[in-house]
Amino acid sequence: MTKLTSLLLITFSIFLTSCDMNILTNYSFENFQFTEIDFANKETVAIKVDGRWLTLSNKTQDEKIKNITLWVYNNIAYKADDKKNCFNGSEDWYQTPEETLLNRTGDCEDFAILIIGIAYSQLNIKMSLLKIKFPQSNHIVACWNNNVIECYNSFSLPTRGNINFVNGTSNFNNYVSYCEKYDSVLIEVILFDSIISKISEKHLESY
Repeated sequence: MTKLTSLLLITFSIFLTSCDMNILTNYSFENFQFTEIDFANKETVAIKVDGRWLTLSNKTQDEKIKNITLWVYNNIAYKADDKKNCFNGSEDWYQTPEETLLNRTGDCEDFAILIIGIAYSQLNIKMSLLKIKFPQSNHIVACWNNNVIECYNSFSLPTRGNINFVNGTSNFNNYVSYCEKYDSVLIEVILFDSIISKISEKHLESY
């Protein structure tokens, strides 16, 4: 093996390491543990909402999902992707739930994946992602039990007004119908087991 070949191999190895490939190819929701609030067993939880501490009922699965969403909304700050992908230059990334908790920042897909991770870790619920591609923008939300789980009080499309969310949820069919009113929209449901491969890739293909 020539010195040049050895140098190229070392350089490529460093490149792969910088892309976190060894970690990401082995990612699994099975290893994610969320311990900040016990949503699984407590009948009430205290969550800070708009600067006030509220004690919320946490008895039903629907209530637990809504409370997880509220917790994420109030503890994770929105931040658009700014790290370039090693392979195709895409600025959209799927963070792992661990990364989002560590950074305390993320964008729509990171919010949704963290909600999904907490729900699976504590409640053993397998949720899905709903991916909506608009001509000028994109959005990703979690969905479960015929509901879209959103971290915002409303979702707005240009010239279409707002679709409002009651306690962080909206009926799945109503949400999709609302989005489909916009010209050239593409909608994809990403099932739980496929989310893992998206996280492992560490990037989104160009929308």
